[in-house]
Amino acid sequence: MTLRLLRRVEDELAQQIDYYEGERSGLGREFIERFAAAMEQAVRFPRSGTRVTHPGYAIEVRRFRLSRFPFHLFVAVHADELVVLAVAHHRRRPGYWSDRLGEV
Repeated sequence: MTLRLLRRVEDELAQQIDYYEGERSGLGREFIERFAAAMEQAVRFPRSGTRVTHPGYAIEVRRFRLSRFPFHLFVAVHADELVVLAVAHHRRRPGYWSDRLGEV
């Protein structure tokens, strides 16, 4: 199964790494490690994430928690590909990434 990150996810990830590294040296690296662990879980067990339901979502979306950080990884699940839609804060701007489903 292949994994693809949308360009906007790469930008979000870079912003969070910079933010956490600015808070404390090494914390940005830890954020990326937790992000990588969530991606690994998604690849190994794509349907183990919490299913995100919404009447407008025709695509299966799963949510994976980043441990220690208040973020989730949102992933569109297809038969042969996973598409990372967002690395999103638990409480800020819920569902802002849903317009990205058109990019899948």
